[in-house]
Amino acid sequence: MTRYRLTVRAEQDLTTSTCTHCLYTLQNFGFRQAEEYTEGIKRMFEIMAANPRTMSGRAAPVTSTPGM
Repeated sequence: MTRYRLTVRAEQDLTTSTCTHCLYTLQNFGFRQAEEYTEGIKRMFEIMAANPRTMSGRAAPVTSTPGM
């Protein structure tokens, strides 16, 4: 796993209990979906950290992540 670091504020924003999108998802679709949403964001951070050139300003292909 490639390492990346989030600020304290970013980490707090991804906490299910404080994330606005997570709260909406939690209220409308349940805890499991809210957790999947948050984990999906974290998986994307890992992908970006492992492939920094992908974020160099050039268009990158969009791929789907199983389970999302």
